[in-house]
Amino acid sequence: MKKNFRAIKASFIFGIFLISSFSVLTPMISARQGVFINFSSVAILDWENASQQPIIPLQQLEKYTLKLEYTVIRGGLFGENFIYLLYQNRRVNIRLDIVDTPEWATVSLVKNVIPANVPEKVGTSKIYTVDIDLSLKDDAPAFQRGTIGIHVEIPDVGPIQGFDQTLYLTFNPAYLALLDVNPKINSRVIGPMDVTSFPIDITNQGNGRTKVFFEIDYSTVPPGWSAVIDDSAILEVGSGSGSTRTVYLTVYPSKGFGYHDDIANIRVKVTPTWADDPLIQGKYEYTTLNVQSRGISVIGIEVVLSVIAFIALIIVGIYLIYKRFKK
Repeated sequence: MKKNFRAIKASFIFGIFLISSFSVLTPMISARQGVFINFSSVAILDWENASQQPIIPLQQLEKYTLKLEYTVIRGGLFGENFIYLLYQNRRVNIRLDIVDTPEWATVSLVKNVIPANVPEKVGTSKIYTVDIDLSLKDDAPAFQRGTIGIHVEIPDVGPIQGFDQTLYLTFNPAYLALLDVNPKINSRVIGPMDVTSFPIDITNQGNGRTKVFFEIDYSTVPPGWSAVIDDSAILEVGSGSGSTRTVYLTVYPSKGFGYHDDIANIRVKVTPTWADDPLIQGKYEYTTLNVQSRGISVIGIEVVLSVIAFIALIIVGIYLIYKRFKK
C-alpha cells in the first residue's frame, strides 16, 4: 500500500515538473517553430490622408504624415491568451529606414524610431504616425506613379515574432507647367504697305507633354490693324527637338491713304496645359510685340482721285453752263 502511494506521489510530482517545464519552454521554443503557440507582429504603412493629392515638383521639402498600423496575430495549435497577457503593453521600438526612392525625389524620415507598445489584445491594432519630408525635381514625370520603399523592423517580444519587411508607398507627381517664351524679335519698324511676322520660340521645360494655347489680346490691336497667330502647339517633354516649337504672330498695319506714324504694342496670351487633359492648366503669361508703322500709304488714292475728278467735272460743267448763258 505504501509502495503504491509512493509511486502515485512520484508520478504526480513528475507530472507537475513536466507541465511546468512545458509552460516555460513553450514561449521560447514553440512560438518560433509555429507548432503550438505562434504570435506574429504585422505592420501596415500608408499615407495618413488616403486621398493623397499629386505632389507639385520644384517646391521646398514638404512634410507629409505616414500612418503605421501595428497588429499582433495568432497562429499555431494553441494561442492561449494567458500567455499573451504576460507581454501586452510591453514597450517595443519600431525602426523605419528608407531603402528605395525615385531618382527625381528627395525623401527623408523626420525620425527613424517609433516608440510603441504591444497591443492589448491579439488581432487589435495600434496606430502610430511618423512624418516624412518629400520634394520632387522638375523632371518628375507628370502623373506617373512614384514608389518609396521603407524597411520596417519590429523586434521579437517573448513569444511574439517580430516583423522585418520592406513596405512600399506610392504617389503621383503633379503636372508642372513651365515654359520658356522667347520672341526672336521684339520690335519692328515697317511701312503702312507692309506685313510683318514675329517668330516666337516656345520651349517646354516642364515635366509633361504640353499643349500651349495662344490668344491675341485684341484690346491692344489699334483700329484698322489686324493680327493673327497659331491657335495652339504641342510640345514634347525632354530635351529633344519636339520640346521646342516656333509660332508666328503676323501683323497687318492700317493701310489708309496718307502719311502714317502709328505704334502698336500687341500682347499675346500664352497658356500651357497638360496635353492629355487640357483642363489641367498651368499659369498663363503674356508676351508683347512692338510694331511701328511709318510712311505714306497710297492705298485708297483711287477714291481720292475719283472724288477730285468728279469735282473737276462739276466745275467744268458749271463753267460751260455759265459761258453759254453769258452769250
